[in-house]
Amino acid sequence: MVSVSVQRFPRWATRAGVVAVLASLAACAGGPMVSSTRFMDALPPKPADAPVRLYQDTRPSCAYEEIGSVKVKGSDFRQADRLADAMRQRVREMGGDAIVNFHKAEVVVGSRGTTTGGIGDPWLGGAWLGGFPGPVMTDVRNDTDLVMVGVVVRFNEPCPAARGAR
Repeated sequence: MVSVSVQRFPRWATRAGVVAVLASLAACAGGPMVSSTRFMDALPPKPADAPVRLYQDTRPSCAYEEIGSVKVKGSDFRQADRLADAMRQRVREMGGDAIVNFHKAEVVVGSRGTTTGGIGDPWLGGAWLGGFPGPVMTDVRNDTDLVMVGVVVRFNEPCPAARGAR
């Protein structure tokens, strides 16, 4: 005969586990979403503290090789530095030294608003008086995300920082 033992956790331990899982999910919910594409085989990653320069209007003065692309998206515009840091971290993971052709933009991901009855709306008890026959959208708000994109490069030789690099 086989004996099976069932161990029950104390109620406080179960609740603590649920709270920990929910807290970690809440912390991740508003975080940046990073995606990348490699143009070549994987390279060894760079150290976590390696500098990653962003070139928007200029190019590095030394020879480099394009190894991939990276994109980061987030909805909290007050944390643009956090998005750029997440982008830099992915570049390090890809073995890159810098991002060229760096751009950032606001992207509309949806709209929301409230509606009110139209002029002379028969559904609101009014007669058709040549106004709008249906609801009118008022107070329209766009939901936007901040998106940053660029091309990941690896320097072929040590490269001094160029003017305009961040």
